[in-house]
Amino acid sequence: MGKKTSIPDYLKKSKFKFGPEINITKGSSNPVPNVKVDTENRYYGVKGEYNIIDTDDTKLKITGNVGKGSGRADISHPGGKDTFKGQGDLQKQFNIIFSKKFKSGGLTKWFNEKWVDIGAPKKGGRYQECGRKSASSSKGRKYPKCVPLAKATQMTKSQKASAVARKRSVSNAGPKPTNVRT
Repeated sequence: MGKKTSIPDYLKKSKFKFGPEINITKGSSNPVPNVKVDTENRYYGVKGEYNIIDTDDTKLKITGNVGKGSGRADISHPGGKDTFKGQGDLQKQFNIIFSKKFKSGGLTKWFNEKWVDIGAPKKGGRYQECGRKSASSSKGRKYPKCVPLAKATQMTKSQKASAVARKRSVSNAGPKPTNVRT
């Protein structure tokens, strides 16, 4: 007997859609006094869509359409009425669409966290904001050790002192700060 294969879940949801595409738009405008323009645009065609992967967080589909458009403009003016008609070329369009939802967190969460300097505590257990203006203008303030506020509140006093000592012991000369594990 042969080996039995199963279809993956993401392929079980794949669907093929096919149908007509009809779009008729009408409008009216008065570009100058005593002149009225009535327009009608038509588009007839077929469109198709094939969902290859369709899960909650990932989608991959191929779409396409073929059609032709036409237009008509009726211009009413004091001298009478003129009609203009036109037809477009056959249009063909093909698309591959991939979309992915990413989990919350990551870099967005990192930027939105409140960062504090555990090396410069305030009275009452609070912390100063992370960073300093410049090394020369902040002579009284030492090199900051920054962590998110949530992490700072979980650290013990000895863990904070150790992290600050390790940060200040490395050479921080240069345009970029040196990262030290907390």
